[in-house]
This record gives sequence, C-alpha cells and structure tokens, in this order.
Amino acid sequence: MNCGDLAVYVYRVELMGTIKMPEKPAQDNVFAYSSAVESQIMKYVDCETQFPQDGDLILMRACNRLAHVGVLCKISNTSYVLHSSDVFGASVRCRLTDLERQGYKVEAFYKWRK
Repeated sequence: MNCGDLAVYVYRVELMGTIKMPEKPAQDNVFAYSSAVESQIMKYVDCETQFPQDGDLILMRACNRLAHVGVLCKISNTSYVLHSSDVFGASVRCRLTDLERQGYKVEAFYKWRK
C-alpha cells in the first residue's frame, strides 16, 4: 500500500466516497506516479486548514517535491501522521513533529470534501 492508497482508504471508510486512482506507469518512476496520485486526490479536498483535525489530509514534500500524503490522527492531544510507503512496505504512525527528521516537510493540511 502506498500513501495514496492509504488516503483513498480513509476517504472511503470515513466519508463513504470513492476516489478513482490513476494507473500505475509501466516504468518505475515513483515521483511521476506520486504526482499523478496527489493531483487526483486533491480533487476530493474541500479547503486548506490551519487547524487540522482527525482524518484531515496532509500534503508533504520529499526531496523538495510534492510527493507524499498522509492522514492526521490525534491521540491524547498529540498529533500523529498515518502514512504509508511502498519503500518501507507498511503503514506507520509517527509524531507530526518527527516528519522532518524522516525527510518530509508538511506543505499543507486539507479538509476532505463531503
């Protein structure tokens, strides 16, 4: 499961909606596919928010490219990011404050369109 797959899953479970994902390219160009996924997912967000809540989409930069998405989850007043990657082969939860050490920079938080 990649980051886009996880965001689509959350959208489907929480908002009972469907996001049509782009076809994976024959070549293994991770950034090109990630850009296509992010473009498609962004069609399903309502607006950027400065006050993110559980389930909001997080758009991130990796290697200075918009290339990763995650979902915010709050546990005991601590903000975490649930994200997934084919590279590490799993979905993980990490503190929002730890993202930069992992090579990600938060670009923006978004509310899903309902």
